[in-house]
Amino acid sequence: MMRAFIQHKAAIQQTELNQIVQQKHAETLLLLLLLLFLLLLMFQCVHLQSLPTVNGFLEASIAALPGWRKILPNYPVVSWLSFVEYVRATVNSLASDGHIRELVCQLQLVGEVLMLYALSLTQSIRQPFLAFCKKTDRKSV
Repeated sequence: MMRAFIQHKAAIQQTELNQIVQQKHAETLLLLLLLLFLLLLMFQCVHLQSLPTVNGFLEASIAALPGWRKILPNYPVVSWLSFVEYVRATVNSLASDGHIRELVCQLQLVGEVLMLYALSLTQSIRQPFLAFCKKTDRKSV
């Protein structure tokens, strides 16, 4: 009888121990999921901080896009040199090549242009072109 009581007591303790382990396991999984979620949020914040910021150069260029459509030859596809010359003539005459490359990256991010490269048959260099992606001559409301 004492032996049965001890076995019963051991079985109850084992069941309680299993419940505690399962509870700790569930808590550990929840903490890991929370940690994973926080890491994901942190990654998104870091990623958003790495995006280029909007500046006056971008805004002025977007405002000038409707006029460019009427003036630039071969619109919606223009050569890199034509684009650079037109940016310098209409938006900012002091814009360097680096500024214009950054502008093109920003215009691509907002979906205004797409940078394309054409391989010349007579030369072994890639020539950049810009393709305007959407009509920007929207009427203001």
